[in-house]
Formats: sequence, structure tokens, C-alpha cells
Amino acid sequence: MRLEDHLAKTLPGLAQRIVQRLLALTLGMFINTLLGRPPRALAAYDGR
Repeated sequence: MRLEDHLAKTLPGLAQRIVQRLLALTLGMFINTLLGRPPRALAAYDGR
């Protein structure tokens, strides 16, 4: 998830970015499950 390049200025900013990325990955897995695909069959994700 490339957390070393987060560019957050404060600890709450870093926490917000981590939560956003986890939410995006979780929603992607949920949508794949709804569509009958393997949950981890996500497109290439390089954090950009």
C-alpha cells in the first residue's frame, strides 16, 4: 500500500489516508464477492 510515500503532514492526516486505502480495498473485495469473483482478484494496485 506504499505507506512510505503517504505525504501526510500530521498523524491524523496519516491515519485518514490509511483508513481511506483500507476502505477502498475492502469495497473492492466486497464488490468482487457480489459479482461472484474471487475477493482478492483486484486490478494491479500500485498506490497511484
